[in-house]
Amino acid sequence: MSRPRYHVAFIFAIAGTMALAGCGKDSPLQPSATSQQDSDDAAQQVAFMMATDNGTSPETQAAPGQSLTSARGASTYSTNGIASTDTTFTLGHVTWTITRSFFNAAGTEQSTFNPLSTVRMNLTSRGTGSIQTPADTASYGSTGSLQLVGLEFTQDSLVLNATRHDTLQTTFTPRFRTGRLYTYAEATGIIQNVVAVKPLSPTSYPLSGTATWTLKVDRLRTNNRVNVDRHYDILVSVTFNGTANPDVSTSTGYHYKMNLKTGLLVRS
Repeated sequence: MSRPRYHVAFIFAIAGTMALAGCGKDSPLQPSATSQQDSDDAAQQVAFMMATDNGTSPETQAAPGQSLTSARGASTYSTNGIASTDTTFTLGHVTWTITRSFFNAAGTEQSTFNPLSTVRMNLTSRGTGSIQTPADTASYGSTGSLQLVGLEFTQDSLVLNATRHDTLQTTFTPRFRTGRLYTYAEATGIIQNVVAVKPLSPTSYPLSGTATWTLKVDRLRTNNRVNVDRHYDILVSVTFNGTANPDVSTSTGYHYKMNLKTGLLVRS
């Protein structure tokens, strides 16, 4: 039986610092992206990593103590279905291993989540697998850590900060032109002060906060990792606004809207 997914996962998946690690040492050197095509392709890579439909948001199963309503059948589930602090599960085509730690207001670690006294959760995650859509495929890997505060029942919102390091080797159809592209990208990032109002629901999205990704991208001639055509670096910033479609901008000066569920990208 598939696990329910919740849009609030974007709070986690995007929060923190995300700066991409360098690509292979044999990559041709072209340090900065300059074209709109580079910007389009980099924004699409970020969309692959952030869309919850792609199974890249393990936090959908990790946030304790929140009663959420499923988009299907209006059934109510608890996100505390994972009772242990360490667990492995699969979302989409990605297998995740997470470790959670809970703390009270004095900073003392607790053995389990206590809805009366837990104020903070720390989480580390590791995921491997693939992203698969009708038109696109990617091999995917991710490691990350996050801190979630506001878990106590007296607080009306959650605040997330996180870091992630993701890698993608992708075969995809570019969103704004024809053809097929092959890329390898490494990303480390920062998600900062991402806020969501409680109670969470399938239609609740982060009210504010940012996710900043620094990408190092190898454009490949084929789907062979070593067959590098060119390399570029680019910064992609996501600003949450309380809707399913946050604002996206790049260091090359281009702007988009991105759907947090599907990853659909449009220019703005």
